[in-house]
Amino acid sequence: MILYHVDGFDLVDYQRVFLKYNGYTSQFDQGQMTAGNGGGNAFVSFNSAFSVNGGQWTKILGSSVSQLGVHLDYRQFGGSTFSTWDFFKVSVGSTDLLTVHQRGDGHLQFFGPLSGLIATTVNPIVLGAWSNIVMLLSFGVTGSLQVFINGVNALAVAIEPANFGSSNPDRATFFFNAGFGPPGITIDNYFLFDGASNPGPCHVDSLLPIADSPSTVWIPAVTSPAVITPSCTGMVNDVLGRFPGEGPDGDFSYMSPSVAGNQSFQMAASRCYGLVLGVALNACGRPNTGFSPQQFNFVVQLSAGLQVVGTGTLVNVGAIASDPHLTDYQTVQALMPTSPATGGNWVDAEITNGSFGVGSIELQQRITAFNLEKITSLTPQPFSCGGASYSY
Repeated sequence: MILYHVDGFDLVDYQRVFLKYNGYTSQFDQGQMTAGNGGGNAFVSFNSAFSVNGGQWTKILGSSVSQLGVHLDYRQFGGSTFSTWDFFKVSVGSTDLLTVHQRGDGHLQFFGPLSGLIATTVNPIVLGAWSNIVMLLSFGVTGSLQVFINGVNALAVAIEPANFGSSNPDRATFFFNAGFGPPGITIDNYFLFDGASNPGPCHVDSLLPIADSPSTVWIPAVTSPAVITPSCTGMVNDVLGRFPGEGPDGDFSYMSPSVAGNQSFQMAASRCYGLVLGVALNACGRPNTGFSPQQFNFVVQLSAGLQVVGTGTLVNVGAIASDPHLTDYQTVQALMPTSPATGGNWVDAEITNGSFGVGSIELQQRITAFNLEKITSLTPQPFSCGGASYSY
């Protein structure tokens, strides 16, 4: 499985969800976080009327793709009956190729740009309950659509014909287009992948750093409050509700490299309960003032030793009027479907006993938050937690 984007919504305030979406145009403040499906948090949008971008969260892929898979947990937030709205779309530039619509009776409908209505789910979703939705999309004039809800094929036939036109998508967006609320939409356990096969229902766990590991050459910096322990871990393990604001906190606390080197962390223990389908490392940062773009490495240390597993690029993305300390901050990811040490599925012992972090390519960029997200399959199947004798 190739991963394009992962978001469990566990370690961010609803006003800062946009940091992980490179297609946003404004900060959004008409929502909240709520209890997630299977633990952690989920994101709620219940008012798009006052949002400049209409309450849209767009992930622009590095390039267009001919196949795309979408995994998300979805439910209507509030309301005693189903409301009618669109809530997800796949696009190329400004042209929408697929739009997902919630009908007033709870059935989901799928619309394409050329042939209009492509398919309608056989059964409605359940009001107020979580629905796990997996979409497998193949694009082009002979494109196809498969939809699974709670692990079961949701369309009248296994593959519905889907005329998406001749274009391949380069972005995916969840959004809310229905004015005042509640009711609204709730999204959790969201990831984009290559769509080659159905992963089934999955859960995204989020892990924070708990201690600096060796190679501590990055410098912690605190502007407020000064009482935070001045370690790199203390700068990047932003949690909800920590003064002076919700996480990530931008220029209030961060770490920055003054010389070349790595900064790694021990992460919180990884809960073992299923086959691990992938790991994402998240770093929220900004380039040094006047130096854009700037790059850094994602690094891991497992049984194979220290490895560079990705490169993050930080660019000037502009000011956030209500949060000037977040100016130019964005979250970038390193996505690893398999363990770089073994080439096979990750096991939880690797995550618990390994170290994960960043390495400087250029100097003086600021990293304000660092965390790890793990995709675990909820489908019953053999899996290993890893041996107790791991030592890295």
